[in-house]
Amino acid sequence: EALGTFALVIFGDGAVAQVVLGNAARGDTFFGGFLNISFGYGLALMIGICISGGVSGGHLNPAVTLAMAVFKNLKWIQVPIYMAGQYLGAFLAALVLWGEYADAIKMVEVVVSPTNSSSYTSTTHGIFASYPF
Repeated sequence: EALGTFALVIFGDGAVAQVVLGNAARGDTFFGGFLNISFGYGLALMIGICISGGVSGGHLNPAVTLAMAVFKNLKWIQVPIYMAGQYLGAFLAALVLWGEYADAIKMVEVVVSPTNSSSYTSTTHGIFASYPF
């Protein structure tokens, strides 16, 4: 579960980072948009399921793990272990992604808000979180 969730987040959020940071750095839509991110997440989900599907079922999401336990396809004693693996894999992937794109994030933030370059703006928040703008 940890490795599958790691792959899901690294490739899915990597697609978001590439589109958001590439477009912001160039000032146009050369790096794509919503469709590119959707295909990126679809590919990321497929890779994650291929990695962990044969070993643990490829839940990749605590909500799926909980639903599997509710419908008695998974023992309740396994739920915390699955969820811990999923959270660990997602957090480590986000950390690797942030480390890889830290310079590009900083560059875009300086362009967007040159007076307050020590904080992040909504331009790059969407790489790591989903919320309405």
